[in-house]
Amino acid sequence: MVKLKDIAERAGVSMATVSRVLKNDIHFSVTESTKEKIIEIAEELGYERRGEEEREVVIALPKGSVGVFLLYNEELEIADNYYQIIRVNIKNELSKAGFVVREIFLNMLGSYINHIENFQGIILVGHMGILAKTKELLTVIREQKIPAVCADFELENEDVMADCVVNDFEAVVAKALQRFWDNNYEEIGYAGTYGIQIHGRLRGDKRYLGFKKLMEKRGTFKEEYLWLANNNRIQDGYEVGKKMLQQKKKLPRAILAENDSVAIGLMKALKEGNISVPKDIALIGCNDIPASAFVAPPLTTVKLSDELIGQMSARMLIERIITGREGGIKIVVPDKLVIRDSCGTKSKL
Repeated sequence: MVKLKDIAERAGVSMATVSRVLKNDIHFSVTESTKEKIIEIAEELGYERRGEEEREVVIALPKGSVGVFLLYNEELEIADNYYQIIRVNIKNELSKAGFVVREIFLNMLGSYINHIENFQGIILVGHMGILAKTKELLTVIREQKIPAVCADFELENEDVMADCVVNDFEAVVAKALQRFWDNNYEEIGYAGTYGIQIHGRLRGDKRYLGFKKLMEKRGTFKEEYLWLANNNRIQDGYEVGKKMLQQKKKLPRAILAENDSVAIGLMKALKEGNISVPKDIALIGCNDIPASAFVAPPLTTVKLSDELIGQMSARMLIERIITGREGGIKIVVPDKLVIRDSCGTKSKL
């Protein structure tokens, strides 16, 4: 007996796409060439439309399994709960929809790459730098034509039509800098990471790139006010701060940190060096982790929509599995400046 799966494999599309084409679903968007190909293959294989079989496929969709590939090791969630919040919200949304969720951390990736076909869809969480090192995973996603969503990054590989849910980090940086400018701070530094390796090339973190772009546009970017480390944990921020003080050079009036962890570590080092925040140096972080409100002084930060990234990544995947949509969609989530004591005087606005 010919099944929808047989047609889908021959046509190189999902079973959901085959099902909706053969049912003449007028609300389903698919190219004419794909539609004709599916119908031609169905006729060639002698497929007989069976209402019961089609209903079975549709009912089974929300009861399948989804692989959530976490492109980092578990230790990262201990140091910073940003990805943990994304992961938990993805799992909650998928579980509510009836999916079985398999969470796969980086150290387990190799064991699952060759079994991706067992998932109805996958969500990739992390950043492009790690994914670029696992070209095999991208190859399998492309060849298997499995619905995929990238949470917190977007693919540069146009052959893989994945959805993505991302932050607008230039807008994040713009909010922080505008706060400094409103306080008449023009000498502004940056503390963060060198960036990530993608296909053997170092790519700067988008927050740093946004900072450099906006500061150069204003004519106030200075290399000597740039402090970078390999990672963005609290310890890295602390070590950056110690290095900053050891240089015994003029310090900027304000510093934007890549994330709250770097800002908190930096704040500790500055305090040990008798540098007052915000009296001597104003400071703004990024992400609004729980500890940010409880350090002294409380940290001004730009809150990222980590919960929404998780929720929307799951919802987009569910929609894509059900509709069989082939083209990728990009969603940019909002952010918000949370003003506390570390950034200095109140805004003029």
